[in-house]
Amino acid sequence: MNADEVRAWMARWETVNRRTIEEVRALTPAEKFRRLDLLMRSAYLFPPTAADEADEQRVRDLWMRLRRRMGC
Repeated sequence: MNADEVRAWMARWETVNRRTIEEVRALTPAEKFRRLDLLMRSAYLFPPTAADEADEQRVRDLWMRLRRRMGC
């Protein structure tokens, strides 16, 4: 790639990034939450880490509190 091709490539990705941001901003809070929920439910796809059990419970409690507030 020469310098002009690199600039064009970067400009295209800037356009993609701007469009992605616009799409996310246009989502309703409920849709954003549904997407986050899907990500959280797919956590089993990743191997567990050696996280402290108390920290895991705190995160679970916070997640459940958020779900209750969103009515899910």
